[in-house]
Amino acid sequence: MSIWRDDLVKVNGVDESFSGWGLEDSDLVVRLYRAGVRHKSARFAAPVFHLWHRENDRSQLAENRRKLDELMSSDRVRAVEGLDRY
Repeated sequence: MSIWRDDLVKVNGVDESFSGWGLEDSDLVVRLYRAGVRHKSARFAAPVFHLWHRENDRSQLAENRRKLDELMSSDRVRAVEGLDRY
């Protein structure tokens, strides 16, 4: 995924309250969409690279799911723990 900087700042970046593997990218996509950022596919038009890395711990997946469910039942656009922490 790639995102314009101004759009990432608009939603307060990635929510760092998510821990381990899972759903932090879904949280970001929902908030970007709510902020008016629209998806544009680069399929077959741009190279894609994925660096190999060890998979993160999945023990917090249920808590991450709860956080995403909470977002989905709200109208929140900004990350709980995002860029404004810095």
